[in-house]
Formats: sequence, structure tokens, C-alpha cells
Amino acid sequence: MSAGHGAGAAAAVVVVAALVGGIVLASSGGGSSPSGGAAAADSTSLAGYWRDQSGGPVIQFVESGPNKFTGQVVGTNTSFCVPVNFAATGSNGRYSGTTTFYTVPPNPPNCGPAIGTGEISIVVAANGATAQFTNTPPTDITCDNCGTVTWTRAAAP
Repeated sequence: MSAGHGAGAAAAVVVVAALVGGIVLASSGGGSSPSGGAAAADSTSLAGYWRDQSGGPVIQFVESGPNKFTGQVVGTNTSFCVPVNFAATGSNGRYSGTTTFYTVPPNPPNCGPAIGTGEISIVVAANGATAQFTNTPPTDITCDNCGTVTWTRAAAP
């Protein structure tokens, strides 16, 4: 099914990934924390907090099993549609998985209905300070804010 083309609809439905706008994250600290703090013991682990460059929402990734991670927006300052429902697997700085996509117009944190699951890819730098995040929408969905952005480790909110 093509987005926005059901039952004679003239306007296309545009979607926003769970991440409204590009995400480029800024760091506010280091150290290790078994509960997902600013930097995990393994510097290339996805576990921990990440923040966007505009000082927006903090996303926390928690290890949910061996080489498995879940991620959600934490705190109340969010310009993202939630829940983001990040699910990723991987190790040694390379992770892939899924995230929820929503219809727009967004009214973060409460956006239109979830319309599907897209793919994510996260590559954490060797020093663990930054990561390249890529999101790809579900098939036949238009996404104005998908692509690759840089994340940086952050302190807990």
C-alpha cells in the first residue's frame, strides 16, 4: 500500500520517524555506569545516554540481553514522537534494528498513529564519544527527516 493513496485520497501522507528532525547529539560527560550511564565499560557499546545537538531529548539505550539493546526517550523535554521503540542488536560498535514511524503532522511527543516499522543502523566510534545513526522508513513511505546524523554521548537527564 502506498502512503496516502487509499480510497481516492489526493494528498500524500508524509511520515516522521520516531525521531522528529535530524539527530545530532552533544556530550556532557563520561565515565561508566552499568545502568546505561554516559559511557559504558565497553566504549563502543550502544548502552547509555545520547542527546541531540539542539539540546533536545535524551535517548537511553539499555542492554536487554547479550548484544541486544532497547532505546526510548527519557525525560520530559522531547520533540520526538514517542515511544520511539528502538530495538537493536550488534556488538563492537556496529548495531542494526528497528524503530517506529508515525504519521504527521507531528505534535510531539504525541504524534499521529504509528504506521510501520523502519530500519536503523548505528555505528559507534572507537572512542565511544559519537555514533552515526541512520534511519530508513518502511517501504512505500515518504520520510522528510530520514538519513544519517551524528550522535554524541550524554549524561543522564
